[in-house]
Amino acid sequence: MCAGCWKVTSPDRGAICNDTGAYLINYAGCKECGSFGFPKELDRVVAADENGEEMIEFEHVCVKCGHLIAKHHYSFSVDEAEGYQDFEMTCMLCGFGQDRSSILPNDPSKDFLY
Repeated sequence: MCAGCWKVTSPDRGAICNDTGAYLINYAGCKECGSFGFPKELDRVVAADENGEEMIEFEHVCVKCGHLIAKHHYSFSVDEAEGYQDFEMTCMLCGFGQDRSSILPNDPSKDFLY
């Protein structure tokens, strides 16, 4: 991974969790060749574990020279006992994001709003 290719290391993205694409606002261009072309995804792997957690991993690489910019990790799981689905993204280029959403018709964490 190349710290010279991004502006801020793993920026806080709040609840944004992307399983594809790149956060171009944070892209400083390829340190190796100077290209500002949209980074491409390489070696995309989609897997699920025995608990049903889905994981997606790939590498952001320079479209021109193939230089490794960053490794991207995304995960999704459902916690049926608590009634929530959880999302998480970690990537030096795209940042860190987490989200938790209710799978129930009425989100118990928001009952106070009604």
